[in-house]
Parts: sequence; structure tokens; C-alpha cells
Amino acid sequence: MTRQGALRYLAGLVATAVACLLGAWLGAWLGKFHGNLSPLWPASGIAFAILLLGGVRYWPAVAAAAVYFNQTQGIPGVAAALLGLGTTMSF
Repeated sequence: MTRQGALRYLAGLVATAVACLLGAWLGAWLGKFHGNLSPLWPASGIAFAILLLGGVRYWPAVAAAAVYFNQTQGIPGVAAALLGLGTTMSF
């Protein structure tokens, strides 16, 4: 892989993680209006579309975003990691 290709891939990973995080935060915000349960989860749709269009090589960004989001919600590290892994594996 060339240096330019590696930088493009890294930028794709960062963009994927940011998009998934924004979708997760939007879903959590929507959950506040429905008693802590969101009627939709935009992060899943975003992650699915990225993995479908960009390929499975973007799975590390999806997993990292899921783990980070779970940790920001007060879930302990090991549980957040397992939830992130489960979220990623569901695709």
C-alpha cells in the first residue's frame, strides 16, 4: 500500500468512527424522549452502510466507536469492550 493509500484508509477510519459516534449520540438523545429507549438507532444504519459500501476493512473504526460510546455512557471497560465487539459482530 502506498503512503497516499494508507493516509486515505486512515482518514476513512477516522470518518467512520466519527459518523458512528454522531449516530450513537443522536440515538441516545432520541431515547430521552421515549423513556431511555430509542425507537431507532442511527449508528447501526451508518455502520451497516459504511461496511457495505466500503468493505469490512472499516470494522476497527466501528468497534472503536461502539466501545468509546459505551464508555461515555458509564459502562465499565470490559463490558463496554464486549458490547462493542458484539455490536461489530452483528453486521
